Amino acid sequence: ESWSDGAHYKGEFLDGFKHGSGVYRAHGGVQYEGQFRNDHFDGQGSYRFANGRTYVGQWHDGHMNGRGRTDFPDGSSYEGHYQKDFQHGEGTFRWPNGRTYRGQWCTGKQDGFGATVEGEREVSGRG
Repeated sequence: ESWSDGAHYKGEFLDGFKHGSGVYRAHGGVQYEGQFRNDHFDGQGSYRFANGRTYVGQWHDGHMNGRGRTDFPDGSSYEGHYQKDFQHGEGTFRWPNGRTYRGQWCTGKQDGFGATVEGEREVSGRG
């Protein structure tokens, strides 16, 4: 299936909907490869954003939802739980300089108990 903006999909269909395994490609290098359900990303899949960020993990109804990992173009990464596209629940964020935060997240922000490690120094707390 192809669209006038250059996007296209190659994969399985069910009753006219993208359903099962497939690959969706769009303008700017955007690509999703994985499971679809009723025209939405749903199940295990990987997504490459136009800015170079990548996400590999679970999807539900078109959203990053469940366990996954995001790698950012600057070398930082997040691995943990997502809810409707936001870091939410337990997760670990690593900066390129080696600094690490392990702990709780709420709608994309560090929230609750967590620990930040910089070199040999660890700071724990509730935020």
